[in-house]
Amino acid sequence: MKERKLRILVATGFLFTWRGSELVTIELIEGLRAAGAQVDVMCLHYDREFIDTALGVDTVITNALDTVNPFEYDLIYNHHQMASHLIPALLKNASNTEHTPRTAPVLVYNHLSSSEPLEMPGPFLERYLADYVWANSPFTKLRLHQLAPWLSIDIFPNPAPAAFERPVAARKPDQLRRLMVVSNHVPDEVADCVTALRARGVDVTHLGQGGDVRRLSVDDITAHDAILTIGKSTQYAIQARVPVFCYDRFNGPGWLTAQTFDAAAHSHFSGLPVAGMAPYQARDAHTLADEIQTGFSAAWDFMQTFTSDNLAPYRLEPYIATLLDLAAKKSDSKRLTGWSQVFECSERRSELALEYEGARLTAQLYQGRQVQALNARTKRLEQAATIKALRLQLKKLKARLA
Repeated sequence: MKERKLRILVATGFLFTWRGSELVTIELIEGLRAAGAQVDVMCLHYDREFIDTALGVDTVITNALDTVNPFEYDLIYNHHQMASHLIPALLKNASNTEHTPRTAPVLVYNHLSSSEPLEMPGPFLERYLADYVWANSPFTKLRLHQLAPWLSIDIFPNPAPAAFERPVAARKPDQLRRLMVVSNHVPDEVADCVTALRARGVDVTHLGQGGDVRRLSVDDITAHDAILTIGKSTQYAIQARVPVFCYDRFNGPGWLTAQTFDAAAHSHFSGLPVAGMAPYQARDAHTLADEIQTGFSAAWDFMQTFTSDNLAPYRLEPYIATLLDLAAKKSDSKRLTGWSQVFECSERRSELALEYEGARLTAQLYQGRQVQALNARTKRLEQAATIKALRLQLKKLKARLA
């Protein structure tokens, strides 16, 4: 008899460009699919063309949240508090005495930020029914516990797929020749630093808004001597043992070394300081350029010291295995008792209804913000196209006059 595939729902707020939360979502879906699970996607704001490119044209995705039946799934993974949008369906199906489910989906929460409102703990559903909760760093975990001390939280440090892992380099570069900047929000001083480094003979490429917008690959990482970035791109470079200069809109510690790595990892390589530390200082362009060039050799040496055990927390595959193991607990009687106690209690049902209303209003607010951001992006692209056309006309005019 053919074994039934696990059915998993991945719920996220946004899937329309190559950013950190999108990459977390896409890599989880890819990993779950590779392990044999059937994965559907629930998303408030997505671009179908982007989905087709990133995940394939056969990807099942919906933003019609009232059509999703949570009880059809073995496990629901969510971030951006998307599970709150399933509350009406949970209340409806859990109270249907004619079709009372004999199982309840395993509910997994992931928190990808210590400051983004959508990543904060949910007021009721997460408290009462979350089976497993992740945070992307100890820094985020601390922040979550300040708001929700009852949560049991494990760390999901934005790990990278195994394809990014590379052995210790056989040969050390004699100097920094190729640098990749990975950022969707390049600060002015970094943009000017890039200009300064290029003037000094360093080949600098930019992946992200304002540069080449596409998915970061292992070939991108290994084709460069170092990466300047923050956040999730850092873990790709760590797995490939390529040195990272951690700096962006929140400033940052600079090169990851034995002296800076632990503190940087504590705050998910965001550039934010850990509790008790003074904020990292902004640098001007030439200070950054000097620091990048002079510190490269030591940073390269440090990255080659990473053992397999050091890399283990940043491998995605064990976290995929955790989700699959959790999904197998769908029919656990203790869990079902807990669900029944929540949905049979009028006070709890009222709390959940209140949480849903808050989630609905928040989604409307974010939708407005997304429309504004899209309009601004369109305007920037139109301006860039106009500038490009004017430069081309000027070039033709100069050629005619020569």
